[in-house]
Amino acid sequence: MSDTQHLRGLSLKERFELQVIKGNGCWAWTGTRDKRPGRGYGQLRRSRERKWVSAHRAAYEIYIGPIPDGLLVLHDCDNPNCVNPKHLHLGTWLDNMQEARTRNRFPPATTTPSPGSKNGNSKLTEEKVMGMIQRFQEQIPTEVIAKEFGVGMTQVRNIRNGVQWAHITRGAIPLPHRRLKQHRQGEHSMDYR
Repeated sequence: MSDTQHLRGLSLKERFELQVIKGNGCWAWTGTRDKRPGRGYGQLRRSRERKWVSAHRAAYEIYIGPIPDGLLVLHDCDNPNCVNPKHLHLGTWLDNMQEARTRNRFPPATTTPSPGSKNGNSKLTEEKVMGMIQRFQEQIPTEVIAKEFGVGMTQVRNIRNGVQWAHITRGAIPLPHRRLKQHRQGEHSMDYR
């Protein structure tokens, strides 16, 4: 017998109440939880539909009433595991984002991201970018460079144009496409800063 087989045939409210620990403050959901990163919301299946519903949405529907289309059920307590209907209210996606911001639930924005390989999202290293610069000087096509270094063509173009990895590419040997563009514009200075 599976963990949820004993819940078959029960109403949504009966199944809900079997999976909640009610207290004076938050009601703790003890049933299945969304395991995706940053979530943690309780979940249960609607009886015949066999579709998952968030436990806090089910709590709102059971104890307060239907949820109009386009609205979310938001937490007053910022506890994704809480299903106490007194801690829930309706709102839009924008309301949810504004509440998250006022409650400091967003990670602090960095004014200057870490450059180069110190950035945790970087696929490249300073050495690889120097290798790209060599390929640029050899006039190797963007798509070939992208495949060689395992990155997209947009990133290669951004590196070539000094948008990304500027701390490495600044001062590199002038690139033919830049010289041509500057010549057409009547510029003869080779300042690439």
